[in-house]
Amino acid sequence: MSLYNHLTINEREKILFFYAKGYSISKIAKEINRNKSTISRELRRNKINNEYSPSNAQNLYINRRQKCKPKEKLSNPSIFEYVKTKFLEEQWSPEQIAGRLKLEKTNLSISYPTIYRGIYKGLFDTKAEKKSRGNKGAIRKVNRKNSHFVTAALIETLKDLPLKTITPDRGKEFSKHSEVTKELGVEFYFPLPHHPWQRGTNENTNGLIREYFPKGFDITNVPHELVQLVEYKLNTRPRKCLGFKTPFEIFYDKLLHLAWQFAYIKRE
Repeated sequence: MSLYNHLTINEREKILFFYAKGYSISKIAKEINRNKSTISRELRRNKINNEYSPSNAQNLYINRRQKCKPKEKLSNPSIFEYVKTKFLEEQWSPEQIAGRLKLEKTNLSISYPTIYRGIYKGLFDTKAEKKSRGNKGAIRKVNRKNSHFVTAALIETLKDLPLKTITPDRGKEFSKHSEVTKELGVEFYFPLPHHPWQRGTNENTNGLIREYFPKGFDITNVPHELVQLVEYKLNTRPRKCLGFKTPFEIFYDKLLHLAWQFAYIKRE
């Protein structure tokens, strides 16, 4: 860490005083308790028309400091819009946003602490614009929470998907699991009672769904299109545990280029 302190306006006034009296650089440095190289550099850099002015020198110093100061990442319109879109509309965390950019090696980059600082400053305190997209996947609304409707929904939703196993909770709505196994050819594995950590991904996904539909929320009148939108967002949200790939990419072994697509759109 540098211990150097820049010259103050008072020191610059003293330099002018001693310089006008004809003091040498070494003597000026001794008078104000500074290194002679500091005095030499000050006079060399801040003279205008061979004349030294403390106020002009101070202004030149301030201007140089402003130019040398790195620009905040979020002052870049492309980065700001990317972060805003993913944070407000897709509900990505700052770490997911930064990690995904690094994964795809785009021309955009930002650290998640920088995004957090922008959030704390209120840079994203605007109402998110909602978008709708259709997408087939594994979230399905059922009319009633009983084994008949749940079994039918499972078969309809999962019939064209590459499955290995199914791990549900121990609710009575899964009592007809053998019918699903017979239809889809996939085995069920139930966790032990009061052992939610045995199906950690399921518990985590439930928590993510509650970002949109809080616990106790009545989804009776929620349209299927909204359920599909939530499904799309969760399936295309990067996960740190997956190396910032999305569940969709891992499941289908296909890269989506989520960050690159945004970068290209903003540059056109």
